[in-house]
Amino acid sequence: MFKKYLSLYQESLFQYFEQMSSIVMVIINSNLEIIGCNQGLIKLLNLSHEPIGRTISDFISTESTKTIPLPSPNEIHPFKFLFQGENTFSFLVFGTIIGLNDSYLIIGEKPVLTGDNTISTISSLNNELTDLVRELNKKNKALEKANDTIQKLMNTDPLTNLWNRRYFMIQLESAFSFAKRHHSPLSLVMADIDHFKTVNDIHGHSVGDQVLIDVSNIFIKNSRIEDIVARFGGEEFIFLLPQTHSLVAANLAERLRKMVEDYHFPQYGFRITVSFGVAEKTPNDTLESLLKNADDALYQAKRKGRNQTFICQKTQRQN
Repeated sequence: MFKKYLSLYQESLFQYFEQMSSIVMVIINSNLEIIGCNQGLIKLLNLSHEPIGRTISDFISTESTKTIPLPSPNEIHPFKFLFQGENTFSFLVFGTIIGLNDSYLIIGEKPVLTGDNTISTISSLNNELTDLVRELNKKNKALEKANDTIQKLMNTDPLTNLWNRRYFMIQLESAFSFAKRHHSPLSLVMADIDHFKTVNDIHGHSVGDQVLIDVSNIFIKNSRIEDIVARFGGEEFIFLLPQTHSLVAANLAERLRKMVEDYHFPQYGFRITVSFGVAEKTPNDTLESLLKNADDALYQAKRKGRNQTFICQKTQRQN
């Protein structure tokens, strides 16, 4: 009886299915080419025209393509396809494939969520989003750690673990500008290991490297937190002392000089000393002249017998 009544309205039913946007109707041939479709497919895939001649695999996932059943005439197979519209999200379509004489009719529907299903789906999506955010945070932390490592490698001397010359000059430029703008004191201390070439020539470069490491450790452990200590080149070191007058800088240099002189290096069998040159920024100084004054003071400490601290004469007159 039901079939009898449906047959009376066959044309109306086909018109309904052809226009119904939530129902997908597609006819494909054995090559999976689309030879006909309803408006439901066009609307769901956001197409501008019928995709006649294109294959159904253009609009479904690779896995769905692999599992398309091609039933014999009058046979019906259930299916679940993951469709992908143009500029739209992917969505599942559930339905059946009916075998025709020389083609196949796909009838399916994009499921509408009920209230409970909506809550369940949103909850599932929130969990996935939480997992994605957690994973992203992990990756960001790993990236930050990698960037910190790269920055450290770029800015530190690999042998002594002190700041390198490049990083020191960047910090000096910033500190010099601040001191000039605020009329605050700023001092530089240059240090050089005495007779270092002789150490390398007699005992070898491996011993020389260890001397550099040991002296650097003394400098690092006994400098102030705000000071920047760098290996300036070879056996030469430089200290940036913000908010510091030359006499205070000289006292720090003398304390470090005495520590190196008194330090027991049993593996060497020889004495190690360091010379220091101190310069304070004057109102007329440029960054280059301040560096030169510290270098000249170090030269004077060397010339006067080494293992001593010398303050730049311009700085002494300033104080």
